[in-house]
Amino acid sequence: MHAARFFGFFASASLVMACTANSGESGEVQRSTTALASHTLTIMAPQASAAVSGTIDVVGVGPGFLNVEIHSSAGALLARVTPDADGSFSASVDTTTLPSGAQSLVIDGWDSVAGTEYTQHATASLTIEVSNGGTGTKAASCVDANGNGIRYFGAYTKNTQTNYDFDSWSGFHQDFLTSFINCDTWANAAASDWGFEIMKSQPPGENIQQVVCLSTEEDPSLQHVASGMYDAQIENVGKLFLKHDYPNAIIRVGHEFEGNWYPWGLWGGVNDADFAGFIAAFRRVATILKKVSPTFTIVWNPGCSYLAEATNSELAYPGDDVVDVIGVDCYDDNSGVDHLFNGAYGMNQWAQFAKSHGKPIALPEWGLMSGGDHPEFIQAMFDFMVSNNTFLQSYWDSDDGNTKSELSSGEAPNSGAKFLQTFGKYAQACKP
Repeated sequence: MHAARFFGFFASASLVMACTANSGESGEVQRSTTALASHTLTIMAPQASAAVSGTIDVVGVGPGFLNVEIHSSAGALLARVTPDADGSFSASVDTTTLPSGAQSLVIDGWDSVAGTEYTQHATASLTIEVSNGGTGTKAASCVDANGNGIRYFGAYTKNTQTNYDFDSWSGFHQDFLTSFINCDTWANAAASDWGFEIMKSQPPGENIQQVVCLSTEEDPSLQHVASGMYDAQIENVGKLFLKHDYPNAIIRVGHEFEGNWYPWGLWGGVNDADFAGFIAAFRRVATILKKVSPTFTIVWNPGCSYLAEATNSELAYPGDDVVDVIGVDCYDDNSGVDHLFNGAYGMNQWAQFAKSHGKPIALPEWGLMSGGDHPEFIQAMFDFMVSNNTFLQSYWDSDDGNTKSELSSGEAPNSGAKFLQTFGKYAQACKP
């Protein structure tokens, strides 16, 4: 968006103990217990290795815990409940979302509400035998036989509390979170641990979508980056992802370059219309990042509609050999669905561009804008994404950055309802 945005985070102190399985005498329910200071998380039912199908209730007790979550071993959120005053809880889990056979459930308890700072955290596990014929009720993938559909789902939600809220509201778990790093200096970019702090409280296996600067406020010159002046600093930025265990991170290099709100912008300033400088800088940064981790996904990330048209954004394409995904940030600017999709540099033009280069398309940021409630925009975005090879979508569920886009709060009720009817039901039905 057209303003600097910061990803909220909190500092937390956690103490996690390995759980121990206590086998009782004959006929007694086997329990999984984690002792943690004055807090104990105990799973009462179902029995370990119980044969289950359909919807089951995971019953337990965790005195002092205010939030209990159940995840699959792959990290998918299956249930979240608030224990009663005595610590007892019962969470419904739909086992048809799991493969048949032995499945491990991971149960976490916190002494705070979801997403807020905690001091006590315990984890227990429970193995069940899922018997649902091996098919369940979900498709194996959200991508059809032609390669069309949405592969990964995410959102920008400002902080951990709203991340949890968005999961609960939408009915599906995010595959990744969207975050940002400092771009005032290269030294600060390489020290942007705060951009990863939020991930510590997320389920295991969740990925991160992160911006990497193409230049900085201290020295906006793309030519300087292209010359190799900052190679060492850029390599340190790449190593920041490995430090936080994200070798498969999705990296948006120099996103939204059409304007003047980022140092690398091509509208005015030292980089005005410097397409050659942008391309050379992008290629250098992308090459350095891939050397740090060949499994990074590099996203070239223009915008849609008027600014892209005014800038002629295609002229800044750095080449198929350094780009994995064509990402387009597209917000409802009140110009109408037809213009945003069929106008110059609308989404349909970008889809054709991506196909012509053999790349999937992505929506790293998209959402409402200026306080409008436009369900037709949500519907059009959904129709577009499921009919194209869409690598990911990340809805901007926040009012940060000159937007009014926070659907989960109810500020645009018709658009929110449409999101649940489209993306919500789609993800619930097809996410493995």
